[in-house]
Amino acid sequence: MADSFYEYQLKQYILHGGKENKYKEQYVAATEAVKQKLVAKSKSGLLFLGSWGFNETIFYNEMEHLACFYPGLLALGAQVLDRPQDLVVAEELARTCYLSYKVTPTGLGSEIFTFPESAQLAEDTTGVHYAPNKYGMVPKDPRYILRPETVESLFVLYRVTENPKYQQWGWDIFNAIEKYTKTDIAYAAYVNVYDTTPENNWEDSMESFFLAETLKYLYLLFSPTDLLPLDEFVLNTEAHPFKIMKPEEEVEK
Repeated sequence: MADSFYEYQLKQYILHGGKENKYKEQYVAATEAVKQKLVAKSKSGLLFLGSWGFNETIFYNEMEHLACFYPGLLALGAQVLDRPQDLVVAEELARTCYLSYKVTPTGLGSEIFTFPESAQLAEDTTGVHYAPNKYGMVPKDPRYILRPETVESLFVLYRVTENPKYQQWGWDIFNAIEKYTKTDIAYAAYVNVYDTTPENNWEDSMESFFLAETLKYLYLLFSPTDLLPLDEFVLNTEAHPFKIMKPEEEVEK
């Protein structure tokens, strides 16, 4: 599930000060479709965002790290549009994203994780087999490439709910990043989050979104809430802040 399209439906509405109802209507329609078609519950009771194969013939019980932006988007929409039912779903999806980190030996999250139908060993993209953990999760792609989506959602959920557990979850993730991905000169993508030997797992790669988004959202998660308040700024999909436009009558001449 890619982020930009779904994000900008809501964020265009917010950015324009609630003046462009077409964006609100598009967001609500897309949100209802996602909840109906993509949100699923694993046998262990975790909500996740799955995906459909061609012509909706096969549903895949797997979730990409990329999709972990969605809890934050739902939480923001719940606050702005007064949709409390979406906040419930957002918090459950965020818990799943956090647990995808928590269950690994490194505390880093997999690029893709699955919920197999059986308790048998499951194979990842490299041919390695894993037994499902107590939450029924196994990695399909065990890489961690310094992605921001989970901490992005934790930041938004903390701002919306003021629940300190989201800061604690973010702190857990930050410590794992520091312990396993920090090198002498930078931070490195990690090949297998189930292997606790960093030197064998560092890739010669540090995506720009690690600085632009991952670290920025972690910083904001622990900053005073009057720094980039979400009722005055909207963050685009690359975490760049834009000042929300005021109604014409409120703009100083």
